[in-house]
Amino acid sequence: MKIKNEDYDLVMTTNNEEVLFISTLHEIKKKGIPALLFCPDSILIPFYYKNCCKYYDLVWLTSPETANLFKSFGAKIIVLPFAANPNYYNPDFDHEINKICFVGTPHSSRTKLLNTLLDNNIQTTVFTKINQNKSNPRPDLSIRNSILNNSINM
Repeated sequence: MKIKNEDYDLVMTTNNEEVLFISTLHEIKKKGIPALLFCPDSILIPFYYKNCCKYYDLVWLTSPETANLFKSFGAKIIVLPFAANPNYYNPDFDHEINKICFVGTPHSSRTKLLNTLLDNNIQTTVFTKINQNKSNPRPDLSIRNSILNNSINM
């Protein structure tokens, strides 16, 4: 593998070794380019990166729940949550919205919490990348139909 002779400040990826081969990562590091693995919030995600995370200079996690697991795989981690940039996100606090918005993957305990909200007649919208229109939905994502009908796929 030959890497172009250009100036790079950082290689940042969300891919595991099936996409960014470990041998390619070694070549990147030989060039002195730091490598960052970004692992967004998911309980299942550590196992996706189990074989490659130790080869990165840093693994960025967005939730602390998986930190110990990544450390057990040999990864050097940092936990930084998602945040909104106030220069781009300017909320309108003059109008109260009596609704809960959930952004993320509704799995395990999150599904239970969402169902509890619905059982208590609390308006809820889910923004997720999961395609609820599949003929065989995952069993751990069994959210009441009323929430799925109001979900927005990203």
